[in-house]
Amino acid sequence: MSLAGAVVLEPDQGLIQFQSAHGLADGDLVTYQANGGGADGSNLDDGESYHVLVVDFQTIQLLSQAPTVVTDLNVGFWSGGTRDLSNSDSSVVL
Repeated sequence: MSLAGAVVLEPDQGLIQFQSAHGLADGDLVTYQANGGGADGSNLDDGESYHVLVVDFQTIQLLSQAPTVVTDLNVGFWSGGTRDLSNSDSSVVL
């Protein structure tokens, strides 16, 4: 994905705005490549990988660690039974 035409909104926060929809998702891993070399004012390191946090369809924030994404569980009504959420460390029953 080219950064041509993209605007660095907040260099200290890693906010980048594209001219059109970026098509990235929260947690995507991208690698920054400064093809011309030298400082570009972005505060990004050439060859470094960053995790994406989507701000909107044209704007992302690049993070050095994976973002914490919270899902809204109030979307609908649940009834009866139990539901499980689990990861490699533990399990939570709702």
